[in-house]
Amino acid sequence: MRPLQDVRTLPVAAGFLGMAALLGLLFLFMPELDLAFTELFYSSAGGFTQNGTPWERALYESVDWIVGIAVVGAVGVLVLEAARRGPFRHRGKVAALLLVVLALGPGLIVNGTLKEHWGRARPRDVTQFGGDRAFTPALVIADQCERNCSFSAGHPSAGFALAALGYAWLSRRRRWAIIASATGFGLLVGLARVAAGGHFLSDVLFSGVIVIGLTVVLGDRWLGPPSEP
Repeated sequence: MRPLQDVRTLPVAAGFLGMAALLGLLFLFMPELDLAFTELFYSSAGGFTQNGTPWERALYESVDWIVGIAVVGAVGVLVLEAARRGPFRHRGKVAALLLVVLALGPGLIVNGTLKEHWGRARPRDVTQFGGDRAFTPALVIADQCERNCSFSAGHPSAGFALAALGYAWLSRRRRWAIIASATGFGLLVGLARVAAGGHFLSDVLFSGVIVIGLTVVLGDRWLGPPSEP
């Protein structure tokens, strides 16, 4: 790894850590933002009215299909690269990046650690929305859920991980267009999860910062920053 690339990743990592800190302060001191946003999709008479609607189901179920296709494609690329018995070319490195980001971000950090141990109840389970559990702010470790809890959001995190595909391009414009598209997809999936009572807004945003940040830091270190405009 060239020292210059190591130096370039430092401000990127610091930037995402700063974003996480700002989000944490925002939702810690203004937790009502989560409740207010969730309330847009809730009716005391009908519950979460968008739960089970075609658009909500389509976005939720699309994640498994899209990410599954991306994983199969990445594994196929790695098999072909390994069959060459030489150093991995650029496409092989991108495929490896995608698999590593999925394993570390949505896999280990979000689903394996945070969702299993943070203890935050989902919107549909808290008293404000018809449940029997207490609402807790995003960064407060709680005991209101035993496993597969609300913080942070799992399906959106998998959508955000598709940002790794942006590293297939050396052009800065195209790379960031793909990263922005993956971010938008993750946010749309997150919106569907909020509308269904499955997650709070902060769950989705923290997943975005975690996974996109991980993707950009690892991508810039392994494949380098864009070399073209």
